[in-house]
Order: sequence, then C-alpha cells, then structure tokens
Amino acid sequence: MEQQVTLIDMLDARERRAFHQQKLLTTYQSPMICFTMNIAGPIKNSTLIRKGFELGNRYLKEQLQIAHMDCLYL
Repeated sequence: MEQQVTLIDMLDARERRAFHQQKLLTTYQSPMICFTMNIAGPIKNSTLIRKGFELGNRYLKEQLQIAHMDCLYL
C-alpha cells in the first residue's frame, strides 16, 4: 500500500529510530549496524521498496556470516 509521508512524519520516525538505537546501544554495549534506505519523494513504502529492502538486508546478513561476524539481529 502506497501512502504519502509528510516531513513531520519523517522527522518523527527519525526521532523514534534514534531513541530506539540509543536504547539498544545502552543495553548491549556493542557496535551497531543500522540498514536503511533513502527513498526520494513522498512515497516511502511500496512493494518494490520492500523487496529492495529485503534483498539488501539478506545480502548484508550473508556478508556478515561470510566474514564470521557473530551478530544479534533485532
């Protein structure tokens, strides 16, 4: 489902993400990788965008496994 996102929505999401990341860093005391996508325009979610994210996320996890990086995925 495609829905337009306002600037306020994006800023609120960024604040929530930063708060959550800070909480994880405090809890786990470990380095963090945050995989995100920068999507131009007001539509931030679609079938194609989700597929691209899933592909990128899968590739990142595969590369971490190849590098024998012991990771906690949240």
